[in-house]
Amino acid sequence: MDIPPPRNGYLDVAADIGSYASYSITRNIRQHPLADQSVELIKRWLKECTQNHIECVVTEESKLPARVVDIGLDLDPKQPRLLVTNGQTGQYLAFSHCWGSKPLFRTLRSNIEQLQTRIPVQKLPRSFIDAIEVARILRIRYIWIDSLCIIQDDADDWEREAQKMGLIYENSQCTIAATSSDSSSSGQMYPQDYSGSPFLPLPYDGKDPARGSFYITQSRQKTDPLLNVSQAPLNTRGWVLQERLLSRRILHFAADQVYWECRSHALAQDGTVFRPKGPVDFLFPLPSLIRSIHNSFSNHRGSDEIFMRSWLHIIEFYSACNFTYEKDRLPALLGLADRLSRFTNREYINGHWFDLSSNVIPNTLLWTACGQITKISKKQLAPSWSWAAAEGEFSFESANVGIIPRILRLERSDTFGIPDFVTLHISCELCQAYPFLSLDEGQSRVNQIWKSKYRDRNWKPSTSVTEQGTLCPDLLGHITFDSITNIPEVIDCMHLYCDRAGYTRIMALIPAKANDEATNVYQRVGIGSFRRGPWPEFVKKEIQLV
Repeated sequence: MDIPPPRNGYLDVAADIGSYASYSITRNIRQHPLADQSVELIKRWLKECTQNHIECVVTEESKLPARVVDIGLDLDPKQPRLLVTNGQTGQYLAFSHCWGSKPLFRTLRSNIEQLQTRIPVQKLPRSFIDAIEVARILRIRYIWIDSLCIIQDDADDWEREAQKMGLIYENSQCTIAATSSDSSSSGQMYPQDYSGSPFLPLPYDGKDPARGSFYITQSRQKTDPLLNVSQAPLNTRGWVLQERLLSRRILHFAADQVYWECRSHALAQDGTVFRPKGPVDFLFPLPSLIRSIHNSFSNHRGSDEIFMRSWLHIIEFYSACNFTYEKDRLPALLGLADRLSRFTNREYINGHWFDLSSNVIPNTLLWTACGQITKISKKQLAPSWSWAAAEGEFSFESANVGIIPRILRLERSDTFGIPDFVTLHISCELCQAYPFLSLDEGQSRVNQIWKSKYRDRNWKPSTSVTEQGTLCPDLLGHITFDSITNIPEVIDCMHLYCDRAGYTRIMALIPAKANDEATNVYQRVGIGSFRRGPWPEFVKKEIQLV
């Protein structure tokens, strides 16, 4: 028998789910996500998880969110409506989706009473209707959808519900994720055709057709969880990180098939089982990270080092995520921070965890801008010392370095229009240095820093190495600036620590206001290193870092 060649796709061998053939060939046929076999598989995943996974099981019924969409479960489904729950308990699903650039139908102060009677289905995006259909199939009456369950033009309601968002996703029976869709208004939650249909059936047992068949199948897309889940449109959005980390279980409706992700297992519709690669694994499955935190802290206060290392990994990943509004960078973590506060004595402030019982600076202040897109927001959204002040990717120092500066106290105030803005009062050592700026070559984020100021901006050091092959004594080291715009001509360098190779790590500061050195109020502009000595003379000083 001739096998037709694949056209722009991949060949695979698969079997019917649950057939005799499936015991020998573990690859399942990828079908439409709501085909009968797919639905049975999803129900089996959900039942196995809710009944047998220790890390995922909830022993008591949770309170419903303040509002949910009541879809009804009658054979003749009634029109969905918005339900104000008033502390009622029950099972519900949560929906995770990209809003997109087009306006969505939303709950507003002007229509909330009307929506409690009826939600006009014809005005809902197709992906919302798909999510409601999944809820009906799973026989779960309530579903939480952010744009419908939060009053979008009520700032107080939005802030209150954003704080609870971590619990909303954690307590849901399952999160339905429109993983492959970059916009809720762009179409269905899943592709019409997953293109995994069999085109060459072969009997498993030629003498007994009831034992089923296996198939040579053709797929347009290769199974690739990194591409189709972790790098899918939904999971590049900043708001989604806490949804994915805190959900007990997620159904990803991806471009190639349905994926299951919970705190115990990660599975694919075609039968693939994914194994965690380490205590922190952001490729797939992601549950390994939240599981490592739970395992360390479930019954006692766990290792502070594990907690802080996990937070560094979370924020590094988070910094690469996209936001429609940069002002959401800190609010989108509130639910996760609230949940993680159970596992630590530290206090969460502006994206960082401070140990208020000590004077130690947290390692999250030692962030370095990466790539070409990092910039400081024109409208200050956080203190300059916080990674949240920057737009773009960054990395952190090791979680166990001994930082020399000490926090004297934290001062909260309404500064720059930011509620609960925190100024750090720090005892530290400072010295001055001069970045090398070249007009003809343009500005670079990474700059040499020198002990002496050059005569004019067109001067270029011919080399950083002397004729004897030693480093020029005026060359101190390098600075990675937080932004490539407005690089200062002189900086104050705060001594952070000495690494094992003998290099001195420093934070670059400038006066918060021009010609304002006398007030000792500074803002951060970068981070870098001095080469191995001799160093300039550091002067001990008490400063305010805003």
